[in-house]
Amino acid sequence: MAVMRILGVTLLGITILFLGDDLVHALSVPGGVTFTSLGDVWGTASPASLNLVQAVVQRYVHPIVWDPVLVTLLLLPARGCARAPWRRALPSLATAAARCRRRDVA
Repeated sequence: MAVMRILGVTLLGITILFLGDDLVHALSVPGGVTFTSLGDVWGTASPASLNLVQAVVQRYVHPIVWDPVLVTLLLLPARGCARAPWRRALPSLATAAARCRRRDVA
C-alpha cells in the first residue's frame, strides 16, 4: 500500500511541475496560453527513445496504431497525462494487492 501512495504522490508532484511550467510559459509569452504536450516532454527528455518507439510501433505493430492513437496521446497536455490514467488505475491496483495479501494471510 505504501508503494501506491509513493507512486500517487510522485505523479501528483509531476503534475504540479507541469502545471507550473505551463503557467510560467503562459505568463511569459504575450498573447496566448500554451500547454506543453506529452510528446514535447518526451522529445526533450529522450528524443532517441521517442524515435525508436515510433519506428517499432509503425514497423512491427501497425502504422495505424502510431498515427491516430499514439500521436493523439502525445498531443495531450503533459500536466493531465501524469494523473488522469492513474486516477482509476491506482484504486484498482490497490484493491487487487489487498486481495492478494488477504489470500496469503488466510
